[in-house]
Amino acid sequence: MAADSGILIPQETLRFSSAVSVQQLNALYKASHDSGRAAPHDTRCGIFSGRQLLCGARLLRYGGQWLLRNLCTAVDYRRRGLAGQLLQQLPALVDGQPLFTFPLPQLDDFYHRHGFVAVNEETLQPALHKVLQQSRRRHKQVTVMRLP
Repeated sequence: MAADSGILIPQETLRFSSAVSVQQLNALYKASHDSGRAAPHDTRCGIFSGRQLLCGARLLRYGGQWLLRNLCTAVDYRRRGLAGQLLQQLPALVDGQPLFTFPLPQLDDFYHRHGFVAVNEETLQPALHKVLQQSRRRHKQVTVMRLP
């Protein structure tokens, strides 16, 4: 069981799902004060306990490359390994195609611990490179990381 702040999560109740609704993910983002907003065309996934979405993310496909956006865990359930569990499921979801993320510098270590490596932005296809440029308008220090 994962425990912190008095909230217990029996591991046997956790399940991964790639059938997260737009409404479920956006409710998680809003409650967690995350700026992410899911759209119907996003591939959405998450970790549930019963019917409650505890951790979620969206994936966007750009040609033969995928971008992980807005990985988010509910405030009361952070630091329990839920995001790591979700990340472990992503290679199967993207069917072995390249998976990138553009984390803020304070999240680089987290992504490194979960197998992502820093890569040169020249490895990005043009459409994904455009998203990187847009991200850097708001957050100058974002890096390019890939799950090998």
